[in-house]
Amino acid sequence: MKLDLIDDYNEPLIKEGPFVGTEYFSQDIHNSWGKITYISQEEEFNKNDDVICTHLFKKKGDVIKAPKDCSDVLGFYLCKGDSFEAVYNRFVDVRKHFKIETIQLDDN
Repeated sequence: MKLDLIDDYNEPLIKEGPFVGTEYFSQDIHNSWGKITYISQEEEFNKNDDVICTHLFKKKGDVIKAPKDCSDVLGFYLCKGDSFEAVYNRFVDVRKHFKIETIQLDDN
């Protein structure tokens, strides 16, 4: 798989499993609009064998505004497991460990 929008994309070594799923890191869920002072790193999640890949579109210093539509996301993660429940549980674990901190900006 190659995503043309990512110039430095490296194809992950996928260890195939019977169940695979993806979720987005949503800007709306975190309600953390402002300038990013801290955001979890992709490598933190990719260490887990059940996380096939993680890609964050935002980094420290970027500004997050209120989402305008469903394409306003922070990134995504792709997980695998031996069952639907295993993939779901991995999603819950990734969400629980994803951290983002922001500071509010003046609207001037």
